Amino acid sequence: MSERSVDFYKNEVDSEAETPENFPNITILGLAEAYAVFESSEADFGLVSIQSPDDRVPTFVDDDNPRHLFLSFHDVDRLGPMWVAPSGQHVRAIIKSAQNILKADEIICHCFAGVSRSSATALILASIAGADEEAAVKEVIRRRKIARPNRRMLRIADQALGTQLHSAAVSLVEYTKPE
Repeated sequence: MSERSVDFYKNEVDSEAETPENFPNITILGLAEAYAVFESSEADFGLVSIQSPDDRVPTFVDDDNPRHLFLSFHDVDRLGPMWVAPSGQHVRAIIKSAQNILKADEIICHCFAGVSRSSATALILASIAGADEEAAVKEVIRRRKIARPNRRMLRIADQALGTQLHSAAVSLVEYTKPE
């Protein structure tokens, strides 16, 4: 297997663009990308790993590492009988772990596709680090063009942190309307 650094998976971004003040060094990845990075790197990344309830815990998650957090819920914006929706408990776990995770030089947020749950997590961490909400949403999109932050997670985070992440995301991200 060829070596893949986390830089390999970062979108080509405008090198002239400045990273917003207080925005952590976060990379948003899908599961396969995260495996490739962890298999080829000895770095001590901060990590938030989010999988669906029926999925296995990825082998690179270290339960003994205080900078690693594993969560299990579906990628849904509303409650339903067949889903485990993001809850206050899940978002509070991100908030509680943020202090340790943000100490890492580089942070990986991943879910299955690297689109919704991981990008919402990146926004929550950026907000806790002190980044402006609108600037953080723009930076997440700049870093992961396919990002569509999970709106339910953002609403819960807004209630817990007193932020406006949901409003910023809705005004800046093109979400498809459910039919």
